[in-house]
Formats: sequence, C-alpha cells, structure tokens
Amino acid sequence: MPAAWAYKYPAQRFWHLVIGADQAQMQEAVRLSKARHAGWVYVTSDDLPDPWDSLPTEPYWTGELNAVESPFWANDFHKGVSFAAWWQGKYTTPSSDQVLNTLLPADGVTWISLIVTCYQPSLTATTIDCTSPRTPTDADLIHVIQTAHGRGLKVMLKPHLDLSSDSFWRGQINFGSDETKWQEWFSNYTAFITRYAALARDYNVELFAVGTELVGTTHRESDWRNVVSAVRAVYSGPITYAANHSGEETSITWWDAVDFIGVDAYYPLTGKNNPTLQESGSYTHLT
Repeated sequence: MPAAWAYKYPAQRFWHLVIGADQAQMQEAVRLSKARHAGWVYVTSDDLPDPWDSLPTEPYWTGELNAVESPFWANDFHKGVSFAAWWQGKYTTPSSDQVLNTLLPADGVTWISLIVTCYQPSLTATTIDCTSPRTPTDADLIHVIQTAHGRGLKVMLKPHLDLSSDSFWRGQINFGSDETKWQEWFSNYTAFITRYAALARDYNVELFAVGTELVGTTHRESDWRNVVSAVRAVYSGPITYAANHSGEETSITWWDAVDFIGVDAYYPLTGKNNPTLQESGSYTHLT
C-alpha cells in the first residue's frame, strides 16, 4: 500500500512487479495496482529463481493485457443503491435478505452503498458513540456484506457521523479557532473511521468512504490527509469521500489523496412541481 505522500507524484513513477500468481490472482493484482496508484504493473505466473525468463502463456497473457487496458472495474457505469438502516437488527431481518437476494438483482443493481451511522452528542462535543441502538452492530454489517457478496453484489461501506439531536446536521460540525478541540475531534474521528476500515478489509469490501458531508471540517487539509493515511494503513482497497453538493466538492484541496471524487448530488433537475419529461431533464448519471 502506498504511503500518503505517494499520491503527490504521478502514477507513472510507481511500478508493481508480481510473481508466482495464478490467473485469478493476476486479475486481483492488476485491480489492486490500479487502486494503489501504480502507473506500471507486470504480473507473471513464473516464479523464482528467475521469474523474468519468459512471458506467460495463453490465455494468461491475453487476460493480463485486457485487465490492464480495461477501466477500473471493467465497466464505466455501475448501478448502485444506498442500503441503509438506522436501528440494530434491521440488517439481519428476512425482509433485508429478500431485498439483497431478490429485489435488487432483479432491477439490475450491481452495487450497494452500505450505511452505518455513529453519533456525536452535540455540536460542541468531540466524542463519537457507536454503541447507540440506532447504530447497526458489526454482526449486522457482516451479515449484509456476506449476503450481498453471496448474491454477486459489490459493496461500498459508507460510515456516517450524525448529531444525536436531529436539530443539527453533520455539516455544521466546526470548532472554529479551538485547536485543542480540533485535535480531539480528529483523533476520535480517526479511531471511528479506521475501525470500520478494518471491518471493510476483513470482509473484502470493494470500496470505502472516509467521510460524508462534513462540510465544516474539510478545510482542514492536513488533518484530512492524516485521516486518509490512517485508513490506507488498514484498508488496501480504493477509497472516496462523499462531499456535499453545491460548494464542498469544489473547495476540497485534498482530492488527490483519495481514489475517487464523491459528490452527494442533490441537485434539482427542475423548479416545477409537475414538469414535463423535457422540463425535468434527461440526465442518466453524473460523472
């Protein structure tokens, strides 16, 4: 896994040379190389003492060329839904299983964004609580991940931080000039997010979000780069941050630290209550 500083340099400066890999391992090695900011990769089934004395035979070599040339996950567009529960035990119900096993695949869904929410007691607090009955347990999350994977769905784990009071929004978290509170909060936030990053690692989650709509904090570039670095220390897959629309997504200065730019894009398509199809636009996806 590259250190955070590696993302300050062009990917072409980094090589991955992998030996002794069978065809399935080769495909995964190429995928991880793309996720880990390597501009060059060569994988071979050959092994020591001289793994470089010949090229792999067919169909291995053609498979490797196709894997290198393909987009990141072999397709440009992925059909996904947000899969959320705000109470313990909801992810392990028969109805949850039915959605994953039957309803989503029938609609052509290939990805789920799995939500788990922890809570900050107040805007002025720096602690984060993941023991609330409103927070799905690790067992709940593991059940969903394994059920989704068993049905061929890929998973993005997306931990949320909310305020215990519904009167406030996570984007309002901001400690102004109080450096002590800032450092306390980032320390606790890092512990919170790396805990779920480790779960993502242990259960082969395909994508991980390091934060969501924390508008009042993301101007702290150095602190967020440290968060990303801490996540990469425990999770080797690709990561994103889910920025709020209409400003945060254009103000973040550390996008280079993550693998994908994420935007929670609640943009209005029209100002009318009863628009025609033409008036509502013809958008199919945002990039």
